[in-house]
Amino acid sequence: MKIKREELDIYFKRVIEKLHDFNISEIEIDYDYYYIISAGKWTNFDVDPIPSVGSLVDDCEMLKKTVTDSSRFSFDDLDRISSILRAISNELSPMPKSE
Repeated sequence: MKIKREELDIYFKRVIEKLHDFNISEIEIDYDYYYIISAGKWTNFDVDPIPSVGSLVDDCEMLKKTVTDSSRFSFDDLDRISSILRAISNELSPMPKSE
């Protein structure tokens, strides 16, 4: 599988468009911590992964630093963005939340 940069550009634009379409300017997320399965292990189905814990608050704080200094953006920030997108999806999804 290959993902083109141009496709990613469209995907992220669609996220922002959807928020605009629903007049969403802010999303309330009532939790901070989430499970992480580390890179290299989240696609290895031969072993049972041991999750670690991430923090949405920490993710947001680190990403905010890249707003004023783009040289700080690293590939670790992709993990942070994906966690935030997952939390947004969890909050806005019409599907019932599992307990």
